[in-house]
Amino acid sequence: MLKLTRGNIIIISISIIFLFCYFYYKYSTPRLVYDPRRSLLPLCYLGGGLSEWNERETAHKWTFPDACVLEFGGGAGSVSTVIQKILKNQKNHVVIQPPEKEMFGGITQLKKNRDACNSKFQIIDHVLKKGEEDTVMGMVSKPFDLIVADCENCLYNEYKKNPKLFANIKQIQVERDDFDKSYDRLIKELGMKIVHTAKCYMRESVTVEVWEK
Repeated sequence: MLKLTRGNIIIISISIIFLFCYFYYKYSTPRLVYDPRRSLLPLCYLGGGLSEWNERETAHKWTFPDACVLEFGGGAGSVSTVIQKILKNQKNHVVIQPPEKEMFGGITQLKKNRDACNSKFQIIDHVLKKGEEDTVMGMVSKPFDLIVADCENCLYNEYKKNPKLFANIKQIQVERDDFDKSYDRLIKELGMKIVHTAKCYMRESVTVEVWEK
């Protein structure tokens, strides 16, 4: 017969508590299931644009830490958040997201995700006007050398309106939604070449490309 000494009582009590905790957490606590659509996103990210995993993978692979980034079409900020994790100077990152385009929650969700993850990118809440380039360039500490674009075939027109924003660009990461092939003209005029191409998860007829000088 087990003699109930003080030591035995303590051991038995600890064992009972351990077993209780084990079965409680095993059968009562919901299990966290990894969502592959959240690839590369931190836990602080509140949602929106989860299907843009291919764009995030491109940004993760190709963004250089010293970059000064101008982003056309930030959406909810899933790509912006990945870029922020890479940049040494997170303030050298401007995201353009007009309020009329509310895909993935638009500018409202973009601001929520920025604040939740303590990101430092600056937001422009309208389509750029012609001649606005100096104001935009004044938001960062050096000329933009990387453009990230998912803006429904806007990029060639943005270049024509404000060419100074493109003057020092070394790389462009872009969703090819230019069904009029205007981006082919842009590649030629900027003296760039395509160095990476991948299919867009959301739209099979669209690709994600990286251009470099």
